Amino acid sequence: LVRLQEMFVALGRQLDRELDDIVPMLLKKAGEISNAGRENFLAAEADRALAEMCRRVSEHRAMAALCACANHKSMHVRAKVSSHLDGMMEQPNVRTMLASNQQCLDRLFKVAAGFLNEGGLETRTYGKRILFNIKMCLGSKADLDRLVSQVHPEMLARKVSDVVDNLNSLPPIPCTAAARGAAGVKLLPLSRQASGGGSGASFTTAGYPPTPAYGFVGGVISSANGGSKSGGVLSGPALQDAASTQAHHNQERGKHSISAPIGGSGGGGPPLKAGGHFGLRGPSSSNSRDGYRSRAAAAAQAGGLVTDADGSSAVPLRAAPSKPLPTEGFDLDQQEALSKNLAGLGARDFRERIEVLKSLEAMAQQQCLAAAPEAQLVELLDSMTARISEGNAKVAIQALETLGALFHCLRGRCSVGLNTLIPALAATLGSSNDKIRNVGVKATDALVEAVDPVLLIQNFAHCASHSSLRGRPLLVERLLVLARALWPVRPTLVLKHALPAAFSLLNDTKGDGRTAANTLLMGLARFMGPQLLEHAVGLQPVLQQRVSDAVALAGNNQ
Repeated sequence: LVRLQEMFVALGRQLDRELDDIVPMLLKKAGEISNAGRENFLAAEADRALAEMCRRVSEHRAMAALCACANHKSMHVRAKVSSHLDGMMEQPNVRTMLASNQQCLDRLFKVAAGFLNEGGLETRTYGKRILFNIKMCLGSKADLDRLVSQVHPEMLARKVSDVVDNLNSLPPIPCTAAARGAAGVKLLPLSRQASGGGSGASFTTAGYPPTPAYGFVGGVISSANGGSKSGGVLSGPALQDAASTQAHHNQERGKHSISAPIGGSGGGGPPLKAGGHFGLRGPSSSNSRDGYRSRAAAAAQAGGLVTDADGSSAVPLRAAPSKPLPTEGFDLDQQEALSKNLAGLGARDFRERIEVLKSLEAMAQQQCLAAAPEAQLVELLDSMTARISEGNAKVAIQALETLGALFHCLRGRCSVGLNTLIPALAATLGSSNDKIRNVGVKATDALVEAVDPVLLIQNFAHCASHSSLRGRPLLVERLLVLARALWPVRPTLVLKHALPAAFSLLNDTKGDGRTAANTLLMGLARFMGPQLLEHAVGLQPVLQQRVSDAVALAGNNQ
């Protein structure tokens, strides 16, 4: 699997004709889930190979190969297809390609529409994200109507039309995508977790495994028949000479090649950055870490830079530090304790996971984590998302209690994980387990109290619109608190997020859903007043009447 990653880097578009054979095999391997519900390391490497494939080969060929597997019998494979298609949609080249390739656009739209009928929340959410991105790419409403008319059966076409019409912003990434990181595999880049799930042009903001940034041994040598060292860039024999000085470190592994990716999930140093992308984390064995350190040291001694596959980007190489550097207010002992706890969150025994969670709660109550490095915070919040979503009720309850302490300790710093945490918390509010629901309410209240409403309202509005009926009233109450706090200072955020959520809930005719809609509408009417009627002009007459009644009732109560 690692060799395949390097082949995509080295050969690029020359592998276009082989994708029909390679992609199904990689997707099958990437969709393998262990009995514990976690991805194994082979699945993670296959996922990274798919990420590299999407970056290196022709956009239309990669998209066609992924779409061909969209009807795979395994729901986990279909989830992988949706994830990588969503990631590709945020590449600028892909949007340009879709604008000129009508056949590829039609096929992608039909595949994304089919994802809306999936049983898995993750796949459905990625389908909505793809539809939203297609909507943003199209030049007119007529083009969108033409695509919807090609969807069959009619019931699915109506569902697609409703989804497209109600999507006012890019849906957050599903929390289950972050939960897969609990086994030590990071499937979400940090830039995306902190960006609010936006649809920026940067490739790393896609819902996507991190793209490998290749260092001394990962990129393709820019001169295959002999090169030179110029401008600090190593190529050809110069790169080979630098590598040969450390070749004896790799004899035990039988590797003298200069084409293996660097990195290390076991703490072998931070991944290098190239072109804004995060590096690939490789195997966590000690041999891998030793190899990384020796190869990085060789390149650093040579004083060179490394180029990416196309030679377009170069990054200086440096040896990885043997120990983490202390952060101001957070000493090395605390960093090591936090790292140990992070590793323990993935323990097989649920009793060990509970003890680790209690240890983290104690650290949070003592304000030990307030100055923790951001990278460790992101890993911590991702792991907590996985723990509150797992099937063991005892672990989930303890994780929610720990989260409440973390929110009070971290406050605004926990914003790096909100895109996955809030949907996971919303799911606990709709749990059929009373204990989980009660503790989930306390954790959600702690989040609302500790974090700036500006950072919360978008995710809360989205979750209120798409959550289960059991938890919707609780979410609506918290959304109203946020909207009321923001209306005097940031009314545009209320109009952009809370108001569309209220109008979308008006279509729900079931008991709990209708009650939640009335509660949210009345709450908005109390502080918006007649201005609420101005924004209801585009609604159906029946719904406009409900809005008018709410405004009138709110005025009488005042």
